[in-house]
Amino acid sequence: MPDAKAWKQIVAARRILMLTHTKPDGDGLGSLAALQEALTALGKEVRVILPSEPAAKYAFLAGSEKFEVLGRDVQADQFPRDWDLILVVDTCTWDQLEGLRGLIEDYSDRVLVIDHHMTRDDLRHQELVDVGAAAAGEIVARLMERQAVAITPTIAESLFVSLVSDTGWFRFPSVTPAVLHLGARLVEQGARPSVVYERLYQSESLAKMNLIREALSTLTLSPEGDVAWFWLTRDTFARSGAKLSDTENIIDECQKVAGVLVGLLFTEIEDGSVRVSLRSKRDVDMAAVSARFGGGGHARAAGCRLPGPLPAARRAVLEAVYAALGRPPCPWM
Repeated sequence: MPDAKAWKQIVAARRILMLTHTKPDGDGLGSLAALQEALTALGKEVRVILPSEPAAKYAFLAGSEKFEVLGRDVQADQFPRDWDLILVVDTCTWDQLEGLRGLIEDYSDRVLVIDHHMTRDDLRHQELVDVGAAAAGEIVARLMERQAVAITPTIAESLFVSLVSDTGWFRFPSVTPAVLHLGARLVEQGARPSVVYERLYQSESLAKMNLIREALSTLTLSPEGDVAWFWLTRDTFARSGAKLSDTENIIDECQKVAGVLVGLLFTEIEDGSVRVSLRSKRDVDMAAVSARFGGGGHARAAGCRLPGPLPAARRAVLEAVYAALGRPPCPWM
């Protein structure tokens, strides 16, 4: 779907409900904050619903105090049913839209998805998708620039948060000259890199640091030394005082070990199921591994959810990773 057609659909709508994925990250939240400000300035009535609570560090995003969390601020059966457009950002899978499926299906002819992931379900939607984009925010920024939307300093900073979040501060393979040029333009337009870095990477709670310590206490390496994994149980969260939103980026810790190619984080959640974050530095397609369990994402970063118990989920995913590496399962799995 060309940018102009997507923008025409947005402009034609008066009342817009915007959504992103569960465990919302900097890309989804930054994109939503930028869109909320831009569309409100155009006279639209905009409402943002998040399927789960975001990490507290994102509270500095302009307008994020208006974001509502499903189950905390609003219930699914309380939603008005007279939206002109449902705008889904940074995901296109039912698994990541937990609790929102019924609402989205009510608007099958009025759903627009802005996304950059390869894995997509049929939401009976229109889509503005670029799997080559480094972040959903890159697509949103391009859309705004091509439609001559005024980029305020706060919009620029929200888009900068999106961009640096999904590029690991411009260090992932998805970073292109165009991405770096976009980052520079956003700084010219008012984004503050030093402020954003401090808020995103130097503002963690003590509970989150306790959670990282708990995770590292379980860190395990394969005999070959190239697969690393750790896990968090419900008891872990109780001991640390952390929330599910505090798990963001903990997966990066196991990839700091020299020689590790694949990193996995297994998180046991309240209903006993297990969320799995999968990362690879190269060679192994994490989206393909994740897809075996109904998940998806990118080749280097993906996620999925399995039924418990945790040991069984761990073994199943490790077997899939070993198969992707062309190895037979090991007895210790």
